[in-house]
Amino acid sequence: MIIDFHAHMGQGVPGSGDLLQSAITPEMVVGPAREAGIDATVVFPVTYPTYLAANQEIMAAVAQYPQELIGFGRINPTTDQAMQELEAAQGGLRGLKLHHGCDGFQLLSSQVHTVLERCAELSWPVIFHSGGVVPELIELARAHPQTIMVFGHMGCMWDWQAARQCMAAAREMDNVFLETSSMMVIWMIEEAGRAVPHQVLFGSDAPAMHPKVEMEKIRCARLPEGTKAMILGGNAARLLRLEAEQSGGRRQAPALRGPSAKGRS
Repeated sequence: MIIDFHAHMGQGVPGSGDLLQSAITPEMVVGPAREAGIDATVVFPVTYPTYLAANQEIMAAVAQYPQELIGFGRINPTTDQAMQELEAAQGGLRGLKLHHGCDGFQLLSSQVHTVLERCAELSWPVIFHSGGVVPELIELARAHPQTIMVFGHMGCMWDWQAARQCMAAAREMDNVFLETSSMMVIWMIEEAGRAVPHQVLFGSDAPAMHPKVEMEKIRCARLPEGTKAMILGGNAARLLRLEAEQSGGRRQAPALRGPSAKGRS
């Protein structure tokens, strides 16, 4: 089973000209995932001023493609309605995304601690954008050992020093997982796969990156095939408590719907 742990979805702020933060339909994620042979994709909202309706968008997409999408919510912990948005996401979603940069909050704020405590109670993994804030994420992980924390981008792009900090944190703490999207140094992915093979998660950052491209990084890594299988899906399936397909085959997928499905290759 192959699971992409990092994809964005949602209409975003009306009138936004940012192609990465607006008008991303479910089909824009599901279509490329099918092309790549991915069984399921974790999706969460693009950036919004508030997230109640955004999280409902994700729930609706999961209802439309229940075999192929796994919904995570998103909130800005420092807003007055943050905990209301978090509680409203129960029952339809399975985790949370926090992005300090896009939402403009301090990672070590008291509100973030409160959110992480609640996610531990819900058994929800929390995925963070890790670029530039790895030391703060490590501090949070130590303060919340019962909360699963996913370091999105594994330190980010070419930052091999941050990647090694992430690996050291994962070796130290069982609640730290490393997600591979945008980590462009193949040696760091290989090093993570050797150091903490059970704590590395494949992610693509779709639809900005085609998941097939990001998946090739894992397949080209000089790692045992068993380790690659864990990174590509086994670890995520365990983390999300998913049952593997009994037959080992792909599930029958519904047809793509909506205008974005037209003409997609």
